[in-house]
Amino acid sequence: MATVTAAEFNRSPSTVKREAREHPVIVTERDRPSIVVLSYSEYQKLQGTPEKLGTWLQGEGDGLDEFLPSRDDHPRPIPFQDED
Repeated sequence: MATVTAAEFNRSPSTVKREAREHPVIVTERDRPSIVVLSYSEYQKLQGTPEKLGTWLQGEGDGLDEFLPSRDDHPRPIPFQDED
């Protein structure tokens, strides 16, 4: 799992998108996790996600507990390169 700051995400979203194709990327704001960027195929792997999103959203629970990292996980930073 990788992590980037919101500023890095805003500066280079294409880098985050490329990274998210391999594994989820946590975007932080003020050193706290804010959002997770993941590929659509990873999204579909979430437990209980049926083909129709509306059906899933009306179901019980959010199905994310297994997917989200624990507090013990230490995300690694993405090495950013300036895009000219």
